[in-house]
Amino acid sequence: QLCSKLAISQATTDGSERVEALGRLTVCYTIGSIIGPTVGGILGGSGDYYFAAKIAVAGSILSTLLTLLMPSPSSVAPIITN
Repeated sequence: QLCSKLAISQATTDGSERVEALGRLTVCYTIGSIIGPTVGGILGGSGDYYFAAKIAVAGSILSTLLTLLMPSPSSVAPIITN
């Protein structure tokens, strides 16, 4: 979570834009921490543990692909300090 906050701080230059991006990040973490265990419990409770594991693997692969598509640090706007 610290790395994502640092990335947002470096990618945003305006204070209000940074606050909005960090707020969205917090909402995403909160929703994920609620929905993830709920879905895992439902899938695991059905008795098919392999299906739940396959869903987890698919999510990990999707996350990895999205991470690889992120812009490189050289294409992010530099931080302007006074």
